[in-house]
Amino acid sequence: MSKKEKEKEKDALKVSPAKSLVDELDLLEVLLRQIAETYLARVTEELKQVRSQIYNLALEEEIPTEKIKDIREMLTQLRSLQTRPEKGRRKDLKKMDDTIQDLRHYVESW
Repeated sequence: MSKKEKEKEKDALKVSPAKSLVDELDLLEVLLRQIAETYLARVTEELKQVRSQIYNLALEEEIPTEKIKDIREMLTQLRSLQTRPEKGRRKDLKKMDDTIQDLRHYVESW
């Protein structure tokens, strides 16, 4: 093997792990997007279900007192939710997810 061929082989070895890493990072990005889209779809669907149940309740002529209390508590919880969407933080997603879960528990108990 000539000196030039040995140098090419060394260069190929240097590039190979870096290329592999780039490929893995590309795969990670695809997975991140898939997981984010699936998560968003699930949480959005849960929110739509809660909204639908509350909308149907709003159509009733007379709402029971216990549900009115729940509605007030739900309003308070939603109004006190503090997020900073411009930061894109997981903790804001967690707060929103927890809030939606709490709202689901209210409407499921009706």
